[in-house]
Amino acid sequence: MTVAIGIDLGTTNSVVACYRNGQVEVIRDRDGNRLHPTVVGFVPGGQILVGHAAVARRHLDPVNTVYSAKRLIGQSIRNPMVQMAISSVPYQVVEGDNQQPLVQIRDQQYSIPE
Repeated sequence: MTVAIGIDLGTTNSVVACYRNGQVEVIRDRDGNRLHPTVVGFVPGGQILVGHAAVARRHLDPVNTVYSAKRLIGQSIRNPMVQMAISSVPYQVVEGDNQQPLVQIRDQQYSIPE
C-alpha cells in the first residue's frame, strides 16, 4: 500500500496529513493534537524534540530551540527582512554557501529546511 504524506508548514504551527485508502487523515501526536508547533529543540546528548515537546523545553534552552525559521527559507541572509527576523530570535543564524542562512546549534550547522 502506498501512503502519501503532506505537510502544511506554517511559521507558527504545522499540520501533517496522509492519504491512504482513498481518504486524507490528519496525523495526531501522542497527546492527540492535530496542530503541531513549528518548533525544533536540540537537547544535549543528541535528542531532537519537535512540536509541543520542543515548546515545553524552549525556556530551558532558548539558543538551541528553533522557531519562526520558515521566514528564512529561500532567502539571502543579507536581506534586510531576514536580518530583522534573525535579530528577534535567541538562536544563532550564520551565513552559508550562496548567502544561505544556516542555523548554528552547538558545533553543527543546519539548513533551514532540515
